[in-house]
Amino acid sequence: MIVKMGLIRGKIYHYVLLCVSFMCIIGFLIFYAAHTVQFAPLLAFIPIAVHLRKVYTIKDPKSFDPELKKLALSTFLLSVLLYISCNNFL
Repeated sequence: MIVKMGLIRGKIYHYVLLCVSFMCIIGFLIFYAAHTVQFAPLLAFIPIAVHLRKVYTIKDPKSFDPELKKLALSTFLLSVLLYISCNNFL
């Protein structure tokens, strides 16, 4: 799909997906978090924000591969932290 969209539109699509997920997680935490410890998933936003900054500067499509691997690990960290914090909601 990204091949058909092109590099610029692919980057915009990537930014939109990550920003919408950020807003959904922040909204969820604002409405349901009772303790400050439950905001721990926000720590995973730091490496993802660094990833977004690096993606912005990439000109060669071959340079995306290492960044996507870092994003996968950051997303896993976010998932684990969100799971741990959601156990405190119950």
